[in-house]
Amino acid sequence: MAPRASTTTWAAWGLIGLVLFTWWPTLFHVFRGDHLCLLLEVPWDQSFSETWSHLISYNRTRTCYPSDPILYRPVLFTLMSFEFAAFGRDPLLWQGFGLCLYAVTCVLLWRILRVHLSAPLAWSLAALFAVNASHIDAVSWQHIHAYVLFAALAYAFVLTPSSGWGRWVQFGIALLMSMTYELGGALFLAWSLWKMRREQTFRWELLLPLPIYLIANFIDAELRQISFGDGQIERGSLFESVKALPLLWLQVTGWWIWPTSLVDPQALRSKFPVADFRLAIGAIASALTFFWLYRKRLALTPAQKDLLQFGIWGALGFVAIVALGRMAPRGLEYIAKNTYYAFQFSSFAILILAVALSRLSTHAQTRTAWIVGVLALGHLVMSQNTATAMMEAQWPARQLQRATAQWISENPERARGGLSYCNPPSGNLPFVDLRPLQHSESEIIDFPRLIYGRAHFPQPIRVAYCPNAKFVACETCQIESCCAQEGAHP
Repeated sequence: MAPRASTTTWAAWGLIGLVLFTWWPTLFHVFRGDHLCLLLEVPWDQSFSETWSHLISYNRTRTCYPSDPILYRPVLFTLMSFEFAAFGRDPLLWQGFGLCLYAVTCVLLWRILRVHLSAPLAWSLAALFAVNASHIDAVSWQHIHAYVLFAALAYAFVLTPSSGWGRWVQFGIALLMSMTYELGGALFLAWSLWKMRREQTFRWELLLPLPIYLIANFIDAELRQISFGDGQIERGSLFESVKALPLLWLQVTGWWIWPTSLVDPQALRSKFPVADFRLAIGAIASALTFFWLYRKRLALTPAQKDLLQFGIWGALGFVAIVALGRMAPRGLEYIAKNTYYAFQFSSFAILILAVALSRLSTHAQTRTAWIVGVLALGHLVMSQNTATAMMEAQWPARQLQRATAQWISENPERARGGLSYCNPPSGNLPFVDLRPLQHSESEIIDFPRLIYGRAHFPQPIRVAYCPNAKFVACETCQIESCCAQEGAHP
């Protein structure tokens, strides 16, 4: 029986509330990682079209740590161009958008789960996904927003009817996914060929995204005179790559079920130990799931078979790309340094789990919902502790970033020539990743350079950072006097 509209509405808002309650500290996180390179390369005062023309092929135009020119992700960097135009350099707005996008993705997943599972189990499983501690990068890292968008598009594809106008909407979604992440085209090619072989259903339009992507990728590379033979993604030996496939699948499954509690927020990138007991957890969980699916394979409905194959091809495709392109040459530890890989994997693997759980009896689903709910509660505590610890560690840098962005937005003409701090931050923190870009060992790469998108200022104006976390113009650099004159003392 279909759920009542009021129940559906309350369940959706409850899930959104859970996301906000768990991850609200990420609103106060700072720009970090690869996003610092984007800030450095995108001038603060250029238009959307100028930003888009530079970022559309960012892996081929970047000067900050150039790498992976074979990658072509136009939707990803179109989204970032929009965010630059809409949110400027304020980290709060970027973080708020990312959190909303993540919440929408979780609601779309819940809508899928509700079709195949009982209401309590569907909601508790969506809640476990929403608060999962291994998703910290997906929620808090600005550079990963398009990866979350990829999952949202995948869920929207599943929810869209495949008949009538819905067939062409699905084609549009598939094309967007292919242009967002290179997995998209291969996913729909494999899924369509499976449907054609097993069900004699020919979805020719879903075969098109991959060749369209490849043609667009080739044309862009030719226009930018990029050779795919140079600077390709690193690859290990064939044996190492094949061996990496099951290890990656099992390790990430284990992390998703049983993540570690936070010990040191500064060591976030190594908080998921590799090759420990979680590898065994992943192996047991995967074996049980596929054994149960094999036993119940004849009882699966056509819709469940479609969802199962979509989840398998998505999860397997992700594992293959990451294992061959990243993990084989760099080791399993590389995955622990980039926890958003766990989000990418689980966004498809959870569809496999949903089909497996759908074959449980109603009573068994109710008991399973309680078990999943307890597990979700544990994840909630770990996730909020992790996000809060990161917020507290980043708070000084966050205040500095927001204040700089605010001063520039309020004083665009005075700020056009650049600015310099009267009381600069000590050392390169939190910009140690940009140390190789220093023009001299004594130079401090500070946030104004990231705000402006250039390394040198022609006639910078001096500003003082006052006790109320606000900047004021201060040519004399007599900080107390300048702050008092502008009423910037707390």
